Formats: sequence, C-alpha cells, structure tokens
Amino acid sequence: MDTDRIDEDRAPHTAALEVRRLDELQRRVEQWRRTRLRCTPEQTGAAPRVDNFRPLRYRADACGVVATRHRLFRFLPPTNSHLLPAPPESGKPSKMDNIRRAVRGILGPNSRIYRSGARALDFFSVFVSDGFRTWRTLREIEQSSPRELTPRTIPLRKLKFPIGLRPGTDDVGTVINNVIREEYGAAAPVTPPRWMIDAGAYIGDTSAYFLSRYPDLKIVALEPNPPSYEMARLNLLPYRERAILLQKGLYSTEGVASFSGGGTAAAIGSTGGEIHCTTVPSLLAEYEIERLDILKMDIEGAEEAIFSAKPETWLGRVGMLIIEIHGPRPLSLISRVLADNGFAMKQYRSIWFCEAGIERRAR
Repeated sequence: MDTDRIDEDRAPHTAALEVRRLDELQRRVEQWRRTRLRCTPEQTGAAPRVDNFRPLRYRADACGVVATRHRLFRFLPPTNSHLLPAPPESGKPSKMDNIRRAVRGILGPNSRIYRSGARALDFFSVFVSDGFRTWRTLREIEQSSPRELTPRTIPLRKLKFPIGLRPGTDDVGTVINNVIREEYGAAAPVTPPRWMIDAGAYIGDTSAYFLSRYPDLKIVALEPNPPSYEMARLNLLPYRERAILLQKGLYSTEGVASFSGGGTAAAIGSTGGEIHCTTVPSLLAEYEIERLDILKMDIEGAEEAIFSAKPETWLGRVGMLIIEIHGPRPLSLISRVLADNGFAMKQYRSIWFCEAGIERRAR
C-alpha cells in the first residue's frame, strides 16, 4: 500500500485497520452475492478485485461499486457476470419506482422540480459509472444544436467500443438509461445468451451494450427509421459479424407498413412513409436460430399486433423477452398470452422482463 496517498484528515485509521475493513467489506459483498443472486460460492467465483485503493470512508451499494464523494474503489465484474439480481415481482414495482411515480403524478413529468431531479439522477449515474468528464461531454452533446450534423463519438466503460451520438437529439438520454443505468440489464438469462433479436434498435445502443456484455452473443437488430438506422450502422460496425442490422420493423406480418414520427417515438401507424416489416418466425428461419435467448421489443405499440397473431407458434423457442409495453390494453393481452405459454413477468421501471419457466427451459 502506498502510505503517501493516505489523507490524514479524512482517514485517521491505520493501514492495518483499513485492510481489515476492506476484507470485511469483501466478505459482505460475497455474502450479498450468494443470497441475492441465489448462487453457491463456487458459482460466484473469486472475490472481486479492487483498484484505486485509498483508506478513506467507503460504503458498498447494490451495484458492486464502493464509493464516497469520490470514486475510490470499483469492483471489477465477476467471471460469470450474467448472474444479476432479479427485478421486483410482477405487478409489484420497487419502492423507488413507487416514489418516482408518486412524485411524477404530483408534480407532473414536465415540471421544473421533477426535471431537475431527473437531471440530478442522470448526473449521479454518469459520475459514478464513467466520471465527471464523461458527464460534461454528454451534456455538451445534448445541449448542442441539432443543426450540428456531425455525430460525436464517446467511450463508455460498459461498451467495448465508443458510441456515436447526434447533438441535440434523444441520443444522450437514451444512452444514459440503456447503457449507463443499464435498464435493459436489470435481469439476465441464467446462462450466457447466444442469439438475440433487438426490435427497435434506435442507434444501436442496447445492441452494443449486450454485445459488450456477452462476448459470444449474436444480435439481429431492426431499425426502420432511416436516420436512426444510419447511426446504428456506424455504432454496430466495430462488432463485425456479431451484429446483423436490418432496416425493417418487427410486425405481425411480412410486407409494407406505414411509419411516422422520429427519434425514439417513431412508430408503425395508419399514415406516414412506407417501411418493410418482418416477423419473428421469419427471422428465426432466415438465420437458422433454433433457440432465441433474448427477444427485446421497444416498438411503440406494434407489440399488440405481434401478440395477436398466434405467438404460441414461436414463443416455445424464446428464453426471455424484454418488452416496453405501451398501454394497458397491450399489457392485458401480452400478460395473458405469456402466462398461457409458461412465462413469468417482472417489471423494472417501464421494462417488462418475461422469462420462460423452469419446466419450459428443461425441454
């Protein structure tokens, strides 16, 4: 240990005491992993390594990060990082979600106080994950004029390659939620996935996140909106043959559909331009996918049509669905269909994680 780095004002303990405290902290983290993740000591692997050690005050949070006001420690990911805590039970949002919804209901999502709180949460998430410089760069991109047509590239700790973002668009907020705050990573398959379909890929951020997290994964990503498709093409290019990007929408039937809107709100509808659509069975057949480990859908309401068109013909080949469901009517339909096909649903914020039951997985 480098004793010259010890801050005497804030760390009056001796180096030996700090080492004992660190050992105790690592023991508690291992105990948390075994209980919360429901896995044995052999499955958890060796204790996480620690870098940037300084004997200051610290605490452990549920994300595996040890911090005070500064990023003092960081636990590196375990060898089997697919073992993650499950999100809240179906229909039972977490306390934080209940608080967030109550505050949003009282203040309104567009109120100054609510938006200030959301920005503060984004700052904290980026600061803990990637540091102040990254937050400052993201803020500059977000506040830049959309007329600045050249995308800006930024490296993120949770991505294997840098990602390009368009100034003055929804790109920054989307990346903060999907990559830095890991909304789509709140639950994961029991075994590392091999195949995934990313329907509604936007700029390829979620695909890049999963490709970085699972080195053996291949993804078929669909994005029909031309500007977003072009950004997804650039962002997924470094992943080479592991990322298959199609300028199509996922729907209940093959063919052409009307498409309107822009950014994260672009959707299939009754009016607008024309896009080509494909189906889950067509993709499974075209790429010879026997087992689809993850089917992610963020398709702005088109999920209702898909689950109305005999989904039982392909649900038996899917291990997990990650869906953003738009409205109570699609939720009622999808909940019934998935329950009839042996899936359990759990909600995390606006995302539904739907996993096949143990009996289904054993087939």
